[in-house]
Amino acid sequence: MIKIIHTSDWHLGQKINNLDRTEEHTAFLSWLLELLNYIKPHGLLICGDIFDSTNPPIDSLKHFIQFVVDARNVCRNIFIIAGNHDSSYRLDALRPILKEIGVAAIGKIPDNKKECLFPVYDSSDSVMAFVGAVPYLRPMDLPPPSVGETIEETIKRIISSIGNVYSEVSSLHDKSKPLILTGHLFVQGGEATSESERPVQIEAGKIISVPTDVFPLDAAYVALGHLHRGQFIAGNVPVYYSGSIIPMSFSEASYKHHVLEVNLNDCGKVFEVNPHYIPRRLQMYDIKGSLDEITETLESLKSEYPVNSKERALVRLNVSLKEPDPSLRDKLTEIIDDSNITLMSLRRIGFDFEGAAYEAHHKLDELTPLDVFKSKYLQEYGDNPSELLKGTFLELLAEVEG
Repeated sequence: MIKIIHTSDWHLGQKINNLDRTEEHTAFLSWLLELLNYIKPHGLLICGDIFDSTNPPIDSLKHFIQFVVDARNVCRNIFIIAGNHDSSYRLDALRPILKEIGVAAIGKIPDNKKECLFPVYDSSDSVMAFVGAVPYLRPMDLPPPSVGETIEETIKRIISSIGNVYSEVSSLHDKSKPLILTGHLFVQGGEATSESERPVQIEAGKIISVPTDVFPLDAAYVALGHLHRGQFIAGNVPVYYSGSIIPMSFSEASYKHHVLEVNLNDCGKVFEVNPHYIPRRLQMYDIKGSLDEITETLESLKSEYPVNSKERALVRLNVSLKEPDPSLRDKLTEIIDDSNITLMSLRRIGFDFEGAAYEAHHKLDELTPLDVFKSKYLQEYGDNPSELLKGTFLELLAEVEG
């Protein structure tokens, strides 16, 4: 049996609303090291977006290197690829050092695809399987467009080129051993739900997703990075995203992040894929509702996160209002003053009412500024502005117009 841990999208160095997340990342790396020590897998796959930027903070780089050194003591085979957030050149610069401690890394796709193939050894140094470590494929890694190429032809070229890379890597491996492929890309059928996912494979403003048939049929397992929601993608071979390790934005607040334990039988077939859920160091809540509903929710949360608690929470509040309230932030902040809750963002969302959406039946030059103001107010709050508010608007308009 072959046991592999599949993870991706660490985004070390990432901040949310300027909040440093080093503590969360450090906690994850410690937890993952404990998991490796407990499960003792044959291999660890890190499928891209190790860092959140191409020029990560020094501390993030230090934590990554220290983790790899420590992990190598408990896991014989470690394979790392660059994602679209990573600097492929930076990772390739580390390759000689990583190779010395027995860690395989690929930043930029090499011209000789044989360099993408790495053996998975067992404890007696016998080869159990091969990993085809294919990183994020940048536009410059693919054949250039032809003159006058249409968008449809561009999409076809990109998909075909990606498939050719995987076919070439697959053709070079020892067919008597199972092949595990990696990738960092957007595959058709994948659910992209996060506000923090940067598009990949984008041409002429169109995000291109590739079909699962770009992966050769002899692949035993395809380990992907990029999408932040861990998920299985239906196809002719087992294709999985492990997802990000912590919420990268409030849109991921309710999702349970995990790494995947992949088990292959003696015939090289996947028979079990189990998630290992990552403990949260910091809880995040994306709360929507009326002011009364938001107030009630915050009061309830306040009891869960007292000011002297070790537990912390971040909240994003999405409040529907019937009229503007300049003191809204102060009111909500006052509720959580004596707690371990931090208000990261406050958004006013449109009042939900039937038929209030404004439809313009006149040309713009037929509308006065007050008409536009009134229709926008109606659209946002489901009512007409008060006489006082209209008067204030007209005063401001007169001041602007001079």
